[in-house]
Amino acid sequence: VGKTTMSSSIATLLARQRVRATGVSSPTDRRQRLVDFYQRKAPQKVEEVDKILEKYHGQEDEMWKALETKYGPERPGQVLLISTDPAHSLSDAFKQKFGPEPREVSGIPGLKVMEVNPEKMLKKELKSWEKIMQGADFDMFKDIGSLQQWLGSLPGIDEATALAEVLTYVESGTYSAVIFDTAPTGHTLKLLALPAVLQEGIEAMQKMSSGIWKYVDMFQSFMGDPKQQKNSAKMKQKMEKKLTQYKENLEKVASMIRDNTKTTFIAVCIAEYLSISETQRLLGELNDNSVHSSHIIVNQLLDPSSVVTVNEYETLGKVRSKLKDIPNALSVLDKLEVASQHVNGRRSIQEKYLQMLRDSPEAKCKDIIEMPALHTEVTGADALIEFSKMLVSTEEDHKNLRDEL
Repeated sequence: VGKTTMSSSIATLLARQRVRATGVSSPTDRRQRLVDFYQRKAPQKVEEVDKILEKYHGQEDEMWKALETKYGPERPGQVLLISTDPAHSLSDAFKQKFGPEPREVSGIPGLKVMEVNPEKMLKKELKSWEKIMQGADFDMFKDIGSLQQWLGSLPGIDEATALAEVLTYVESGTYSAVIFDTAPTGHTLKLLALPAVLQEGIEAMQKMSSGIWKYVDMFQSFMGDPKQQKNSAKMKQKMEKKLTQYKENLEKVASMIRDNTKTTFIAVCIAEYLSISETQRLLGELNDNSVHSSHIIVNQLLDPSSVVTVNEYETLGKVRSKLKDIPNALSVLDKLEVASQHVNGRRSIQEKYLQMLRDSPEAKCKDIIEMPALHTEVTGADALIEFSKMLVSTEEDHKNLRDEL
């Protein structure tokens, strides 16, 4: 039932997205779209729908621009996909170049993608700290090492900086859903430990800053330079503000990750020992950190119907004797037999570790979604839309979609 409901919702979303893309819809569709919008945004306006449609007849685009300016974006359809993986792959998957700002995906209206580079963001942040010190014409950090190295050595500071940057998009209310495409398991586990680890680093930074400012105050009182004292006060104020912002962002990150009503984690793996073991470890860590996890997607599974049975192998032997006089026939048959042995072996391995995942306590009460291996790459908007239908379809639909692809 859940899958059927989800499938219906996605079908509706895709239908609405295609209406926006083509600009073609029936009067009934236009009316229902506006009714849905007002029911979410301003229920008291529903009774005025017909009057508004008549007023804006032939100018629907202008009407929607005015509505979204006043009430915010129409939903569903406004989804933001963010990659925080240092090795970005979204540009390759969608066959479209993305960067640090949200960008519409060609062919999928309502979906925006951005690729965040934690290392670049950290460098930018470190420069801002350096600027604060330079603004006071007083570089106290030369005596304790480079400011960049000091801040950059804090565990998880790059992930914290990147998350702080994208939190503005999460909190803006512009998007009905924000999806994070995270780094491999090791990076993800580090991200979960980030709030506690970085909090310790910040507290150490505050203690160090406190000692530095005492030294600065003593030095400038001795020198008796009012201008320098004023600059030092401003510098101290700016640094304290920075530290406060870091603390607030840490609390937001921790709250966002652990808010089970708004956030869930979906693990993606393949049916091999190392991948399944990593996934089990990840799910255990998520549970220990009170992070909700709902689904596990197992990719690249071979179709069970492609396995060659013992009886079918016996049939191959009979066929071989009848084809011995046909040129190249036995050579082709040998290749087919080797291929079938490979498929049988791989499927046997996959079934073993798929069962290992099913039986594990970490996967208890989670939906395991089995996704098939295909003969072609799934890249570009159209192929991704078709492939995504397998995530919410029945087994029979799965087979039909796989055949189409």
